[in-house]
Amino acid sequence: MTEKMKKIQDIIKNSKELYYSGKYGEALICVNQALAINPLHTRALRSKTSVLLALEKYEEAIVYIKKVIEIVPSDDNGLVYMGIALRNLDELEDAIECFDKAIKMNPKNAKAWSEKARLLLDLEEYDDYYDDNDDEDYFMKENISAIECIEEALRLYPNSAEFKRQKAAILAHDEQYQAALECLEDVLKDDPKDAATLFLKGSIFLDFGKPAEALPLFDDVLKIDPKDYIAIVWKGCGLCKLDKYNDGIACFDRAIDMMPLDATAWEEKGDALMSMGRYPEATKCYDRASKLDTFDEDSIISEI
Repeated sequence: MTEKMKKIQDIIKNSKELYYSGKYGEALICVNQALAINPLHTRALRSKTSVLLALEKYEEAIVYIKKVIEIVPSDDNGLVYMGIALRNLDELEDAIECFDKAIKMNPKNAKAWSEKARLLLDLEEYDDYYDDNDDEDYFMKENISAIECIEEALRLYPNSAEFKRQKAAILAHDEQYQAALECLEDVLKDDPKDAATLFLKGSIFLDFGKPAEALPLFDDVLKIDPKDYIAIVWKGCGLCKLDKYNDGIACFDRAIDMMPLDATAWEEKGDALMSMGRYPEATKCYDRASKLDTFDEDSIISEI
């Protein structure tokens, strides 16, 4: 191995460590250093793609995915990354074609099966997509369901906690709550402190109309990570469902302090205030949430 190749490998290893630590900006700087040495290094290109997807820079990610596929046309993972980027850009037909091509190229690509399941579930959740889309027939021809796709992924990786959670989410969407909870219990049996699984279990209980069962699970998540914004918001929702509006609002205020530019907590706080009959305060929260849903970041920041 040449000194140059060893340097690139060391940089990529460092970028992956930063990526898995959630330090995406630093990971991007690292991987750019590798590409400065060799702009066509496929591992570096793949790493940059992963970081750009995490940063939600989907159009830029596609540029680098295309470079990987040009260099390695048989790269089924490149097609999966392409599908993920396209899905997030609402290019749904092209996205599912990418997943299908990846599966045809490599039927054992569990990520392709998982991402296809995710897209099919998205389509079920947003049925109104079909109302204004000329490509309805393309999706209606799909003769495989989201649950069948994730089952295939699990057949390939039966111990994957991620895939089990995904199966649980699909089952919960179909209102098969008990089956969904059983999937999650299977994960928690091996890792009782799996925060993602605890949160999903809590959210299913909340959807199932059992907020009292949900709240201890959100508390468990917050013991693991006290700064989990979504868990704080959902805990607030659970408290409000038990008519503990002041406690719920305290959660929403805590979430807003953490992420003032996210509309979710503002909207939930508005709902709580509305339930308490505090209409002028609720209206202010809804107005704030509405601005943030379509916000211009510079103008919002200037108001804070």
